Amino acid sequence: MRRLEDAGYEAYIVGGCLRDMMLGLTPKDYDIATNARPSEVLALFAGYKTITAGIKHGTVGVVTGGTVTEITTFRSDGEYADHRHPVSVEYSDRIEDDLSRRDFTVNAMAYSPKRGIVDPFGGAEDLKNGILRTVGDPAARFSEDALRILRGVRFASVYGLEPEPATARAMLECACLLSAVAVERISAELFGTLAGPYAEKYLHRFKGVLAVVLPELAEMASRQDPVRGDMLKRALYAASVVGDPVWLRLAALLEHVDGRGRKESAELAGEILRRLRVDRHTRENATKIVGEPEPDDLSRAGIRRLMAKLTPTLAVGRLKLCRASAEAAGEPEKADRYARALEIADDILLSGDCVSLSMLEISGDDLISLGVPPGKKLGKLLMQLFEEVLEGKTENTRHALAARASDLIAKDNIS
Repeated sequence: MRRLEDAGYEAYIVGGCLRDMMLGLTPKDYDIATNARPSEVLALFAGYKTITAGIKHGTVGVVTGGTVTEITTFRSDGEYADHRHPVSVEYSDRIEDDLSRRDFTVNAMAYSPKRGIVDPFGGAEDLKNGILRTVGDPAARFSEDALRILRGVRFASVYGLEPEPATARAMLECACLLSAVAVERISAELFGTLAGPYAEKYLHRFKGVLAVVLPELAEMASRQDPVRGDMLKRALYAASVVGDPVWLRLAALLEHVDGRGRKESAELAGEILRRLRVDRHTRENATKIVGEPEPDDLSRAGIRRLMAKLTPTLAVGRLKLCRASAEAAGEPEKADRYARALEIADDILLSGDCVSLSMLEISGDDLISLGVPPGKKLGKLLMQLFEEVLEGKTENTRHALAARASDLIAKDNIS
């Protein structure tokens, strides 16, 4: 900003970073708006690594200390043709023109050390009062760019900002326009929304918006739950309290998406996540624990077996999902059992208990040296030793395993 100002240009931090700073939060990144044209920005930062992928929209990324700061020329948008992108962009010399094209008042503020805060639409007051309001007519704003509807739900979920009546009404009335938005952008907004502390409240309130992109969730609202009222509300509560990563929140959201059973829900969850073009790792993790039955044995040995079956990460995720689902269903005693199981799981991982065949302190070569021929019998013996270690019947040391293997071989008791 100093470099821009020293060269005679205006420079402001704008949008989300300023909003977060005013909320006392640390911004994830910083955006700067300036009256300097992209070619002038490039000339000023000639000694830095720059990113020009967005230069046709007036944006130059400048890399400092491994961080990218996007510097964008003041601009105003022309007509929107596809409910997503402006047909043309015109550069401007006024920060007010740039702010007038933004979505919500809380994102339409700017700050410079010289001029202070520029807030032509009352964003600071709305932020103070916890209100979410569009810049100008809500229906026109959402018609220009339909993704703003989901951004509105996310801002409500993450910051607890209450959409004022006209904005809330337009979000629902314009929801059909979301069909024009790339599914990847929809997924990103949904994931961000699920992580918000107010996700249950606002995703349920705007289930009419969800219905456009995820009709299965709207259908869940028609199925009643004796505790929370409907299955969507129950699922949203579970997704809110289960914690990260995103595949775990998605599993909580979709655990009962099909009312017929766990297998059917896992299959439908997979279809939904493929439709949302979720990456394979996220999709497979979510669907695997949706389809996994609730574990009956929550002893140390039982949890070790669960880790061996699913991997430690997925096993812990399954236990967290069970706890969240029990809380959502109004079953506190069951939730407490799973909370204790999670404490045991933490201790298993901290203690380095053997939970995979690769952690067994004896190998196939060791068993061959004891006289076990290569082949099926060798594999069976390894698995038998592993099972006994999981059960706590045999200590996971080379000496104990070798002694046990010798005993089984001598008695020809390999099952």
